Amino acid sequence: NKFAAMLKNNYSRFKVKIVAAGDNAKALAQFDRHEANLAVLRTDAKVPPRARAVAVLDHDLVLVLSPGGKKIKSAADLKKKKIAVIAENESNAAFIRNMLELSDNPAASPQVQVVPPGSAIDKLFASGFAAVIAIAPASKVMKDKSYQQVAARGGLTLNPIEAAKLLTRKYPALSEESVESGTLSSSPTIPEEDVDTVGLKWLLVTQSRMPSTTIAELSRLVYENKAELGLENGFASRIEPAATDKDAF
Repeated sequence: NKFAAMLKNNYSRFKVKIVAAGDNAKALAQFDRHEANLAVLRTDAKVPPRARAVAVLDHDLVLVLSPGGKKIKSAADLKKKKIAVIAENESNAAFIRNMLELSDNPAASPQVQVVPPGSAIDKLFASGFAAVIAIAPASKVMKDKSYQQVAARGGLTLNPIEAAKLLTRKYPALSEESVESGTLSSSPTIPEEDVDTVGLKWLLVTQSRMPSTTIAELSRLVYENKAELGLENGFASRIEPAATDKDAF
């Protein structure tokens, strides 16, 4: 709706009609059947081959957390350990399982257990989980005070994903990301220095049959008016141009 209003406010020749869909999969199926010209998707979705990126709306970060002082150097450190995955849906859980299998030195039979959103991280550690993996929108991470509360009570470590470059090569849907020092907690400072990880992008896509000039104009309008498109919960507060190289995802 904000997108439609932005186009109207800018006297654009484009008009947007919102097409209802039950869930993300149904929305992309409608797009694939040419029942919609535009769609919003995360890069781990089953991306229709005719989709062309207009803009990057946001990023989801993969956070690998462990108790304070207990660093995880590689997936091998999680061998036969219990891992809690904080996931809002099964797609997030499936993505984490795939990521563990794709790592350079995959964990041998990690015990992955999905836990509901809002689960207390320190309580998960206390119940025997060696690590907690969460997929968190970058726009929300800095606003989430729960990380600082856990850090203050018993310590918290954000671990880098050393195989980030390898993972992004094996799994093109992934992007290399960096979590800046102090993002999760300012006091104590977590992480103490910038940490490399991987993430997923949320894209606004259009049908490939749409003329390149039209796609370019849509992209320009979105990027130049991005301040009007961010939601109150933080989503779409990091809009940026999409990669247009021929080999770009």
